[in-house]
Amino acid sequence: MVYDGRPCTVQTTRVTMNLQQKALAIVIPLITLLTAGYSYFVYVTTSEHIEQIVATEREQLHQQHTHYFKMMIDQRYQHELRQLLITPGLVDVFARQDRAALLDLADPVWRLLRAENPNVARLHFHRADGTSLLRVHLPRRYGDDIAALRPMLQTIHANHQPISAVEMGRHGLFYRVMQPIMVDGNYLGAVELGLSMKFVTNALRHMLGIESLILIGHKALEAYDAPIDDTVRLGDYILWSSSSDIRKGLDALQKGFDINQDANVITHGTQTHLLHTSHMPTIEGSPKAAMLFVQDLTPYIEKRNHTLFGAIISAVLVVVIFIITLRLTLSPLLSNLVATNRKLSEKIDEVTRLSITDPLTQIFNRVQFNHSLSNAITLAERYNTPFSLLMFDLDHFKRINDDYGHPAGDRVLIQTTEIVTRLLRSNDTFARWGGEEFMVILPHQGVDEGRIVAEKIRTLIADHSFDGIEHVTLSVGITQYREGDDIEQILHRVDINLYHAKQQGRNQTIADQD
Repeated sequence: MVYDGRPCTVQTTRVTMNLQQKALAIVIPLITLLTAGYSYFVYVTTSEHIEQIVATEREQLHQQHTHYFKMMIDQRYQHELRQLLITPGLVDVFARQDRAALLDLADPVWRLLRAENPNVARLHFHRADGTSLLRVHLPRRYGDDIAALRPMLQTIHANHQPISAVEMGRHGLFYRVMQPIMVDGNYLGAVELGLSMKFVTNALRHMLGIESLILIGHKALEAYDAPIDDTVRLGDYILWSSSSDIRKGLDALQKGFDINQDANVITHGTQTHLLHTSHMPTIEGSPKAAMLFVQDLTPYIEKRNHTLFGAIISAVLVVVIFIITLRLTLSPLLSNLVATNRKLSEKIDEVTRLSITDPLTQIFNRVQFNHSLSNAITLAERYNTPFSLLMFDLDHFKRINDDYGHPAGDRVLIQTTEIVTRLLRSNDTFARWGGEEFMVILPHQGVDEGRIVAEKIRTLIADHSFDGIEHVTLSVGITQYREGDDIEQILHRVDINLYHAKQQGRNQTIADQD
């Protein structure tokens, strides 16, 4: 018998085919299982990321909302009223009930406040008996018993203490600050500033980059003449006003919204929104008021779905590639896996970078700054080392946008970050806090060293020639970490110092000891 090798070749081929079939029978279900597991992992991980975004946004909104009312409205405009009351002769003419003389003294202050902020809508002097002495904004109308409708006036007439709150008037909703007028311990009356709620919503949108709406408790509105839109009811509240076209979609949100929850995730068609509720300060007897912050979660949801779809498609492709490469060679598969892993790593790096970077200036954003500040406090506590915090703000930046356009304003922000970045050390943290406000963390430097850096920054900006813009300056607040400080305390101090720098004329540096 002649052995030509063919039986052996056939047998080898059959063994190879059987091995391939067994491998496919084992590997394909395994890959399918891994595919399902990976897809589920991607879905869960992305969902947890969205939940983390919700929690972070809610906490930041609460902190910023509280900070805004305390610092940017209460303290500022209470200060303005105190300054008004020390105007020479003003309290005397108020005591004499001399309306003409009082108007002469108060009107310049009123015009100045209106020039700085057109949303300052009311300046009102009240007699202790509850009647109106002088509406500076409407001087011909006076003498009415306004306290009968205004719980805030009843409160200040009773306890003679400064007060700030949101309150409904006959013709609208205002954030009001009041100061008592006292002479030798005797209460003569009160003075009031009223700010339009449009100012509050616009300022919060500018500061936080998020839309907001105002809700009013509808049970106590019958006595007021202001127009109320009661077509949108959310629990015990109705919509008072909104700051964007999001109002048009609120009708569909009523069914799933719970005013008693801090956050609601509402899906309507292809849109998903996160609604944060924050109650505003009011006086007992006045209608309740709340702010509803509306954040569009649709991009995050779409990203999650696209990621899940991409994971499934990628897994199917892996199965196909595996079958082909198993019949040919494993090398191309291994090469593809290495390339895919490298691309995935690059994409992760890119996503990570984008998540902590301000898209305009390419420096750290607020999320990364908060993380860096928390780390700086931890290191300072652990090793007893100092660090200082700088907060600077471009002066009159709104004028730049108004006079030269927003593209010019963006160029100023970009050039400012480039100048400051060149000045700072590699271990300093430089971040955009929001709008035209920036933060700098200086490790191992106290407030004196921080002042030197701040002055260099201020001088460089003041001396720099920005393209097509006449002159740009900035104001700086500085503080140093103190033992026991938390994030809120150190941010509060640096914000106060920046506020004082602004109040004292801008283009200057104010530190703790100042």
